Amino acid sequence: MALTVLFLAGCSSGGSGGSSGGGTTYWYADWYCTGSQCAAVMGGYSGTAGPFSSSAECEQWRQTYILTSSCSTNPGGGGGAPPTISDFTPKSGAPGISVTITGSNFPTNISDITVTVSGVTASVTSATSTQLVIMIPAMGNLTGPISVTTPSGNVISAASFTVIVPNPIANLAIKKIAPGYSHTCAILADDSVKCWGSNESGQLGDGTTTTPSGAVAVGGVANPIDIAVGISFSCGVFGAAPGDPSGSVQCWGKGTSGQLGNNANANSATPVPVTSLSTVIQISARANHVCALLSSGQIMCWGDGSSGQLGNGSTSNASIPVAVQGTGPDDYSIVNAQGQPASTKAFQVSAGDAHTCARVSTSNGSAGLGVKCWGATNHGELGNGAALCEVNTICDPKAPNPVPQYVSQMTSAVLMAAGAHHTCTVITNGQLRCWGQGDKGQLGNNSNTHSSTAVVVFNIPSATMTSAGSEFSCASAGGALKCWGGNNNGQLGNGGTSDSSIPVTATAVAAGTFDPTTLMGGDQKTCMKLADNTSFCFP
Repeated sequence: MALTVLFLAGCSSGGSGGSSGGGTTYWYADWYCTGSQCAAVMGGYSGTAGPFSSSAECEQWRQTYILTSSCSTNPGGGGGAPPTISDFTPKSGAPGISVTITGSNFPTNISDITVTVSGVTASVTSATSTQLVIMIPAMGNLTGPISVTTPSGNVISAASFTVIVPNPIANLAIKKIAPGYSHTCAILADDSVKCWGSNESGQLGDGTTTTPSGAVAVGGVANPIDIAVGISFSCGVFGAAPGDPSGSVQCWGKGTSGQLGNNANANSATPVPVTSLSTVIQISARANHVCALLSSGQIMCWGDGSSGQLGNGSTSNASIPVAVQGTGPDDYSIVNAQGQPASTKAFQVSAGDAHTCARVSTSNGSAGLGVKCWGATNHGELGNGAALCEVNTICDPKAPNPVPQYVSQMTSAVLMAAGAHHTCTVITNGQLRCWGQGDKGQLGNNSNTHSSTAVVVFNIPSATMTSAGSEFSCASAGGALKCWGGNNNGQLGNGGTSDSSIPVTATAVAAGTFDPTTLMGGDQKTCMKLADNTSFCFP
């Protein structure tokens, strides 16, 4: 007798007869029909029904006692096999757009399908066994895979989808713009502060945790001087009066690591003052920590300190600002055993994911041409020649260093930007040098290796500004924007998605049409002020 095998995965039995057991709901792994007998098998349960006079009678029994009314004869269209994803299109877009996913073994019953984009549930609008159409949910700028879950299993796409929230302040004049991981904030020309994107922790500062469709005004702040954003939180420097060169700091959003600096570890959807900070002239944030530069040249940091990124000799978190060791007014009268002076004046600070760097003086009263870094060391983030974990090798994690260290042979730095695990500097002759993580080519030296010493970026002889994202870097040179490193989501702005270990021209913005001093790298994007004072971000 021929054996016809049919699979049932994800349909509940609901009958009161046959082998299903009166009133009991079972989740069957599979069932088969020989024409005279049906059998159901699952973990911990097996049973048979029949014999039946024909396969049609068997099917009628199955429909009556095994399947619920919402299940088709062949639920899932894939015979019970787990779903697969072969492709999806488009690869990026704004919330609300439709994305078509092609593959196999999708249920045709939409209620049996769960789809997420970067972990956020998306609605399924249509389904066949080989194609799903979903709608991108309301969310901030995020890049991540698409996941499809059915009763038969789960599959995660190899490619990522990039959510691009349209710039809601595209026609407004700005002073500064700070892109983050899933939200962005800007200081407008009228001295208001607006934020947009994800808002699950209150990082937009409008008093809610609802993600809006456009930009919202940050409440209760005035006279902004600087702005910075991390993962789900934001901070700004605000003067007491218009035009003040320095001020106090307020933060809002996620605070579970102390990153709001208000001696608490709780979120706040409205700005809260950072404890005991004044005369702040610049601020930098990334991941879950913040550092502020005071007019005296001292640096204060707070938030996540687990990798020593606060620079205070500790690997503990801090919910109030702590002083970075060896920063402040120049004091070269005392030099320690490592040849470091008691105090060096800082001129700029830049936070990475788990490390921080600062431009500092090299002698009493000198300009900030040296660089010190502190924090994580696995990828050579400190630039001091210390041992690191090489690319594609098994390596014991390197101990973090919570004490600032000089970057080797760096005595002519004029600008600096820290990415996730790398840092780049512009030096006095216009040359660019980078160090740290380099597996995506983000050091720009035609290599995909890490480096704990500064390497020269290939073929950029006259840089005027640099910025850094998570795994990529950019610089202005000759009026044009050049970028290098990871490009899976178009971070390099050259119309492609292939990584590059040497600089390529970012055609996303025309040469001479942007203010290079406003370049700022976020997790996956670069933002700037254009020549007409409006903002622009890509990808």
